[in-house]
Amino acid sequence: MIKIAIAGDVHGRFDLLFEKVKLLYADVLFQLGDTGIFPDPLKADAATQRHGIPLDFQPYLTGEKDVSLPTYLIQGNHEDFDFLDDVLQTHRGVIAPNLHYVPNGTVITVADTRFAILGGNYSSTYFSKKLPVGGKRKHFTHGSHICGLRAH
Repeated sequence: MIKIAIAGDVHGRFDLLFEKVKLLYADVLFQLGDTGIFPDPLKADAATQRHGIPLDFQPYLTGEKDVSLPTYLIQGNHEDFDFLDDVLQTHRGVIAPNLHYVPNGTVITVADTRFAILGGNYSSTYFSKKLPVGGKRKHFTHGSHICGLRAH
């Protein structure tokens, strides 16, 4: 049987994430939002800037460090959405070996188990808006197209 670890809100602290997951002897890791990968620190959102921008994910992006187990991440509300879009368009969601971004509305199969991916953040304040506030993709809105799951 496959052992799946689930984490969330690591905000770029990859060293700590993989250190803790290693103790679990997991086969696969799902990182459920607020992964906090900001390759350009100037693009980090205000919340991430307030808490400091951890840069320990950089060696994983450059290949200096290896992601030791298949890791799937979904978006939260504190992400570099432009970077994730680019990874999806140019590298089919592969950020680095064993590190995959899975977009909203996707169904993936891992070890014969299907997972439907719906990342992001719901806010009662912003849901009734048709477009993201200030052009930032942070919350689900009534105008969001989050349904229509597709197989991956």
